[in-house]
Amino acid sequence: MVQDGHHGCVPGGYQDRGRGSGADARGRGVGRRGRRGWWGRRVRGGRGFTLIEVVVVLGIVMILVSLTLPAIGGSIAQARLTRAMNTARQAAILVDQYCQVSKGVYPITSFSALTSTWYWPDALIASGVAANYREIDPNPVEDPEGVMKFRSSAVGWINYHLNKALCMNPEIMIPGRTIPVYGVPPQMHYADYPAYPVRQDMVHFPSDLGVLRTGWILWESQYRAWGDVDTPRPAPVAFCDTHVEALKWMDCVKGGEQYIENGIGGPVSATWYGHKGRDRRN
Repeated sequence: MVQDGHHGCVPGGYQDRGRGSGADARGRGVGRRGRRGWWGRRVRGGRGFTLIEVVVVLGIVMILVSLTLPAIGGSIAQARLTRAMNTARQAAILVDQYCQVSKGVYPITSFSALTSTWYWPDALIASGVAANYREIDPNPVEDPEGVMKFRSSAVGWINYHLNKALCMNPEIMIPGRTIPVYGVPPQMHYADYPAYPVRQDMVHFPSDLGVLRTGWILWESQYRAWGDVDTPRPAPVAFCDTHVEALKWMDCVKGGEQYIENGIGGPVSATWYGHKGRDRRN
């Protein structure tokens, strides 16, 4: 021990405030284990977060996430819609190419217009316009619940349906002249609607009459028919001139209300007046 007049007893001897003390401080006072006080004990250089600080940070993160998720969800939905519109446009072009090799007649695949609206891809494949179903629709709708079991797997679950106006006699697609349905529940019967050849040059409004529509959309965790959902999201609709728009079925009827009589009158499904009608009335 060395007695110091100002500091009392200093462990380890008198500490000079000059050059030597600086070297000693660098050598002994500061080491890898942290800074040391004059009493020789280690002093921590920082402190942890308090509970309040953690809660505040988490709250800020949650707010940022809540603001970001809708934008991400909207971007994903827009990307899916863009992909679906490109598929619908390609399908409409293939239908147009088929008409070029079939004397202008739209696809007919059976004796009935009702089945042609679903099996139209078979005509494209048989003619060589398309190689397979995936070329027409590379992103088919999935059906794990079997709600679309009435459709044969032969069509590859292509999610685009041909407008019956392009394969049905327009004379039975006029209000008051439709064929009555029967059965329990009442249904349209195949034999009552023989396939009718419609040529491209017979269409009165190519830019207003839909040729293909989205068959099913995922709505509230279930697949629903595009024309049966009250407030669906927009879905691709291809028109006879091959242009495509993202539409709700309400966009295709006058005043947002559809009138259906014996299964006829659904927009881009069984358009009133057949190939003489139009699906853009607003």
